[in-house]
Amino acid sequence: MKRTYLLLQLGVYLCCCALSGYAQDIHYSQFYNSPMNVNPALTGIFNGDQRVNISFRNQWHNVPVDYLTFSGAYDQKLYLKRSEKGFFGVGGNINYDRAGYSKLSLFQVALNGSYSQQLLKNFFGTLGLNAGYGSRSFSPDRLKWDNQWDGTKYNEALPTGEGSTPDTKGYLDLGAGANFRLQKSERTKVDFGAGFYHLNKPSNSFKGSSDLKLPIRQSYYVEGAVAVANAVDFVLNASWYQQAEYDEKNVGVAAKIYLNQKRGKEFALQVGSQYRFNENFKKDAIMPTLAFFVNSWHVGLSYDINLSEFNAATKYYGGPEVHVTYIIKKVKALEAKNCPIY
Repeated sequence: MKRTYLLLQLGVYLCCCALSGYAQDIHYSQFYNSPMNVNPALTGIFNGDQRVNISFRNQWHNVPVDYLTFSGAYDQKLYLKRSEKGFFGVGGNINYDRAGYSKLSLFQVALNGSYSQQLLKNFFGTLGLNAGYGSRSFSPDRLKWDNQWDGTKYNEALPTGEGSTPDTKGYLDLGAGANFRLQKSERTKVDFGAGFYHLNKPSNSFKGSSDLKLPIRQSYYVEGAVAVANAVDFVLNASWYQQAEYDEKNVGVAAKIYLNQKRGKEFALQVGSQYRFNENFKKDAIMPTLAFFVNSWHVGLSYDINLSEFNAATKYYGGPEVHVTYIIKKVKALEAKNCPIY
């Protein structure tokens, strides 16, 4: 009975979200593996020339209000012939998210651009911009209403008594950010910065109300790695997302072990864990992580173990998350000089 009551509450909540247009952005536990969703200034910031990334997350799949999230991204560097200390980054990404009985869905497509400049000997700064289009939709025929209760049971043949509500809403979106990197070597470095999305506060209300704006999302983060031995790196990351009343903090540690460092046969294994808090530092989830680095391929795996009050429904089950990245490194001519940002 308690479980049924909880699911009814969740159903009402999702219906309200769908009709009002309020919703938080997608998020990944391995936020560092979906960089353009963290900060447009991370476009082109990687050790290579071209990068392809695919991300997948399935949260709370054991309850009826599961979340399915998919992202795809591509970015690359554009070197300047007359500058040894700067380069541009360009790319694009798509996001798809679906949740709940009504299949409340989000589709986003965006273009990203950045410019990186060496500021000091081992210090680099990057500014980035993001421009895109977003669309929210849901299936009203999948919702159930109190008017369809005939006094004994639910009867889908009864009229809902609800007015006509558009089931799709599109909007233009703008974002910006800044990233800074302190880099001692290819393996010892730290990135920190902030990204801001929905700067134009677009309206995404299904009711057409201009008062219901998509709140600005603020993303603050730090990602670092230190080579502590010939074949071991210590990895640390932390992030803070804030969007209206939504507040999420994520910290993680890991050890990256280089099992083979021969050129063309590189293989490394990274083992660690993430911990997520919500508002007022309430515990939300712990996420064991495992990553494989094989030459130009990187595969990151994690699983959310739910620690929040939602345990009444999830029984500690959260959801799996997978990221696959492929990086292309072009062979440069001998006279070319590269900006040393990895």
